[in-house]
This record gives sequence, C-alpha cells and structure tokens, in this order.
Amino acid sequence: MIKCQKRRNMRYFYLLIFFHNTREIEGILISKVLNFKNYFVFAFLMFFSEFFGGIAVCLYQKLHFLNKKKQINDIIGRLSINTKRMGKMNKSDNIYKIIILIFFSSFFDLNEFIILYILPNIAILSPTSDRRMYIIITITSSLLCIYALKFKIGKHNIFSLIGMSVCSFIILVLDFIYKPKGNNFLNFILAYILVFLELIFVSFVDVTERYLVEYNFINKFIILSAEGFFGIILCVIYSIITKNNVIKDMHKTYEELNKLKKLLMLLFLILYFIISAGINIYKIICNVIYTPIAKSLPAFIFNPLFIVYYFILENDFVVEGKKNYFYFIANVILSLIIDFFSLVYNEFLVLNCCGLEQSTYTGISLRADENSKIVIDELSENDVISLRDDYFYLINEEE
Repeated sequence: MIKCQKRRNMRYFYLLIFFHNTREIEGILISKVLNFKNYFVFAFLMFFSEFFGGIAVCLYQKLHFLNKKKQINDIIGRLSINTKRMGKMNKSDNIYKIIILIFFSSFFDLNEFIILYILPNIAILSPTSDRRMYIIITITSSLLCIYALKFKIGKHNIFSLIGMSVCSFIILVLDFIYKPKGNNFLNFILAYILVFLELIFVSFVDVTERYLVEYNFINKFIILSAEGFFGIILCVIYSIITKNNVIKDMHKTYEELNKLKKLLMLLFLILYFIISAGINIYKIICNVIYTPIAKSLPAFIFNPLFIVYYFILENDFVVEGKKNYFYFIANVILSLIIDFFSLVYNEFLVLNCCGLEQSTYTGISLRADENSKIVIDELSENDVISLRDDYFYLINEEE
C-alpha cells in the first residue's frame, strides 16, 4: 500500500517537471518566433492561471466529493472523528496574519517578474545566468525549512548542501572571470544581487505556502487562488504607477505581426496560461506532499540540456567574441554535479557510505526491520507465548 501511494505521489512530481520545462521551451519559442519579451504580460497570465486554476481544482474536489454517494456514510464517519481531532489542533495564526502572508507571497511573485524586466537595463548577463543559479532556491528553502519550520536535517542533507554551495560559488566565480565586455563591475554585482533576490523570493513563497497548509490547515488550492487574486490586484496597481499599459503593448505587438504570427501569438499566450496553471497546481501539491526543497528540483534538473542549447544556438558563453569551451564545459559539469547532490538531498539517490544513508527513509526503514527481527528473536528464546481467553500473555521463564 505504501509503495502504491508513493507511485501515485511521484506522478505529481513528474507532471511538475513536464509543465515546468514545457513552459521554458515555450518561452524560448515566444522570444525567437515573435520577439515578444513583455514580462508583465506573463505576470498577468501567471496570476490569472493561479486564480482560476485554484478555483477549478476546488470545484473539482467538491464535485468529486458529491459524486461519491456510496461512500458518504463512511466519509461522514471519518470526518466526525477528524473534526474531534481537529478541534484540539488550533490554527497557529489569525485570519489577518494569514491574509498578510498570502499577500506577501503574491508580492514576492510579482517582484520576480519586475527583476527580470529591469535586469537588462542594469548589466549584460548570460541568458542562462539565473538558470545556472537556480540551486539558490534549494539552498534557501532548505535553510528556511530547518530554522523556520523545524525540519530535521541528516548527514546526507548537510553533505549535499555543502556540495551544492561549493558548485554554485564556482559558477559565480566563473561568471565574474568571464563577464561580458562593456559591463560596469558595480552594475554587474548589482545585477547578480537582484538575481539572488529573485530566486530567494521563490523560496519565501514555497515555504510560506507550506507553513499555511501545515500550521493553519488551509486548503492548498484556496491559498493558490488567493495568491492569484492578490497578484492580479498588485499587477494592476504596478501598471498604473509605472504607466505600463499591458493591453496597449500587447495590441501594438499584435498589430505589427503578420496573420500567421498573430495566430501563433494567441496560441502561445493561451498555452502559457494553461501550462502556468499546471505548474502552479502541481508545484503546491509537491510543496505539501514532499518539501519546498524537493519542489525546486524540477526547475534545474534539465539545466545541462538547456546550457547546451544556449551555447549552440543562442551564443551563450561567448568571451571576447569567441565561444569559450572551458567556460561552457565547466558549467555543464557543475550543473550535473548539482543535480547529483540535489537527488541525494531529496533521497532519490541514497549513498551507502560514510553513514550518509543512516538518516534517509531507506536507512531508517532498514534499521526498523532489523530491530523488529531482534525483538522477535529475543522473545522466542526467553519467553513463552500462551493463548488464554483470546488474549496473549508474555510469561518470563525466570519467574
């Protein structure tokens, strides 16, 4: 039963990987085919997908519940037991704090798009600079979960965090050594600080969502829908303040395209909405079923392939007008090593050496099985088990 449940849970993880990387590929196609890079349009679509995606799943859950007529009595019985238990478990926060937390999640989400929008005006960065630093999400989420949510940390987690941190530091050093010409050094540092902030904001959102579900017992899809609602309001306010008319910009771009590209633009934007809904639904599911750390893995698991693509077709890793193979190969190798450490951290890979397996689920299960066998052996040697009045009694022979 446990193995079947794990397989069912894993499908959410695989779907998150699929939707996440599909949107990355679509983003590349939109940029190349339409030359369209208005991040605020994508921000609006993302928040609308959160809002409607969350509502859609909530409605599906209610309809699914109502259709289970044969199981209603059983469900009501379970609910009555659970409500008694839930009565003892009070929410950690009042409604005002919960609303503030959801609001700040939306605020952090919007700031990710704002940073991506202003980065080109600060410094020239590699098109894969933020992608290659995605591991910051895992590291930050891990620290937040350990110190804020009181997650336990094992030897394999510490080992993986050290490995990922070292690799990230080397990637950063290489970027500064081979920084593109024409960049002011201070602006280059500022640009990377903003990249780090963008990725740290993702961690804040993930950990906040996990906190709201785990400590306040809120339906995760209601949280998702509320984030979308606040995000839409924040986008409208920001557009008014900055006088960035998203509809006007979209219409202008649309009018400049030929008939085929107009059709492609509509298709791409609809697909972006659908794929974003899929990402947001499955990322909050994985955030709760697994951890915010595991949820971050789909964002960079295929980094080596994207790095190869950008090197071959997008002229990335160019130094002084020439492709730098050392810079490129080093980043591919470091990305593969980061993937390895992340798989070890999340226990998709278990290293049976140096005691790294002891605090993993597999290691704990094996020790539990061994301990149970030892107890059974001791019972068979020292005690006599007799049946009397349909009960088992343990009688010590020494007595």
